[in-house]
Amino acid sequence: MQSYRIALDPAHVPPAPMGSMLLHLQSDSWVPAEEDPTRHEWRSLGVQFGGLDIEE
Repeated sequence: MQSYRIALDPAHVPPAPMGSMLLHLQSDSWVPAEEDPTRHEWRSLGVQFGGLDIEE
């Protein structure tokens, strides 16, 4: 898992009509068993989201 920090300038973010913001995450998919056959996990996996911290 990797952490990323993104700073948003409120002056450059349009107001959200419903009071929320959409965060779109995208990554290349991978198959765990192709990297380690002992895992027996053949699903194609992508983004794993671990949470969101908001600083004001």
